[in-house]
Amino acid sequence: MMAGRLGTAIAALVIVASLAGCANREETAAPQIPTLSVRLTDFDISPSSPTVDKPGEVFLRISNDGRSPHVLAVDGPEGEAKTDTIKPGSGATLRVALSEPGRYKWYCPLENHAERGMRGHITVKDG
Repeated sequence: MMAGRLGTAIAALVIVASLAGCANREETAAPQIPTLSVRLTDFDISPSSPTVDKPGEVFLRISNDGRSPHVLAVDGPEGEAKTDTIKPGSGATLRVALSEPGRYKWYCPLENHAERGMRGHITVKDG
């Protein structure tokens, strides 16, 4: 009987010590990637010139609220990133690497959409 109680006591101490070790560990959350909501219409990008606080990746959540198909392209420091054609009433998400501070052009490369007003830029601050 004494051996059974001793085993139970040791098991309880092991569990308590394990839980105490977990409580002292600092949890490190993964850094959040900034997300910008972008609205495409005929023939406008809104916002036309947003700002990102620091270099890194950015998610663009894009909706096409126009009556024409559109594409969103970004000329970043690592080259062009662009969506597939987004049908009217549809949306897309684009992950863009903006790894350096600066000002980067974004536009709709379809036909003459950029010339008609579907252009702007993203500014990346030094952060």
